[in-house]
Amino acid sequence: MKNSTKAAYGLALALLIGGVTASCSALTFNKDGYVATVNGHKVSLKDYNQALEQQKKQYAMRFGVDFNSTQGKQMLAGMQQQLLQQLTERELLLIETEKRGLKATDAEVETKLADVKKQFPDNAAFEKAIKEYGLTLADLKQQLFKAVAIEKLQKDVGKDIAVTDAQVADYYNKNKAQFAHTEEVEASHILVKFDEEAKDKAKDEARALGKIKEIHAKVKAGGDFAKLAGENSDDPGSKAQGGSLGFFGKGRMVPEFEKTAFAMKNGEVSEPFKTQFGYHIIKRLDYRPARTEPLAEVSKSIHEQLQTQQQGERFQQFVETLKKGATIEIRPEYQPKHESPAPSAAPVTPEKK
Repeated sequence: MKNSTKAAYGLALALLIGGVTASCSALTFNKDGYVATVNGHKVSLKDYNQALEQQKKQYAMRFGVDFNSTQGKQMLAGMQQQLLQQLTERELLLIETEKRGLKATDAEVETKLADVKKQFPDNAAFEKAIKEYGLTLADLKQQLFKAVAIEKLQKDVGKDIAVTDAQVADYYNKNKAQFAHTEEVEASHILVKFDEEAKDKAKDEARALGKIKEIHAKVKAGGDFAKLAGENSDDPGSKAQGGSLGFFGKGRMVPEFEKTAFAMKNGEVSEPFKTQFGYHIIKRLDYRPARTEPLAEVSKSIHEQLQTQQQGERFQQFVETLKKGATIEIRPEYQPKHESPAPSAAPVTPEKK
């Protein structure tokens, strides 16, 4: 589903590697309060603990990882190694921002904070999310100050990169299929799941049907669809956006969902219906016929994409150069002994598996 993890991902991106206070007793013996040094600058134990505990919480919630199990301990070691690399690279970049006098202003951080808040249906949902991350607003702002400074560094490193109209046209002509769209609808939905493994499956399904009918009645009575989705939907991805699924074409959703969405009119709310995921109601928002976007409409986005890509490549080269010339020392007690890959994300309702 398009934008299915937008809010959670956006918050994590804004935080970079924020988190909550650590509870790992084995780490409290470090009286000096740092895990590594980068050109003599200390990477704080607090930042390490915060980031590690946040990641552990995310993996436990999303994938059910038990970090007390053998596999969980191996995975934790891999996370620690990756985290140490992220933290030391970030410190290296922050040192460079200081050298260049690149700092985030209060206004820039407030703008960035507003962008993060827009990913949530209301302020209450935003506050709940940062609380679940174990953060205060001050913690979040501190991370945003660092994020904005590093963004400025990236722009500074790639400031001389210029994308030409010829490059934009060449990209468009070579990738026209990318700009061809089948007919699409834009819709929001509310999902109430039922438990396929419940002892009394029929009873649980009846419960779900009863709840979706109650929500449907509230919508029909004039209730705000987005607000009701945020409060009631069991789709963890779309509920943070008020149930929004964005635009999607045929073949993206399961058959029952697709058939209902494409048969509706803009502004219409469906009757409750069932899919393999549970009971849904849909509000159709818009419709776009099949078409190929002309160059004039997409040239700006292509230009931005190519510039971002080239700046990203330049910045990665810059980071590698900084690392080669840096002295990075990780304290022995934080050197992981094992590594295990992270689990892949699970499919998201109600998109086809």
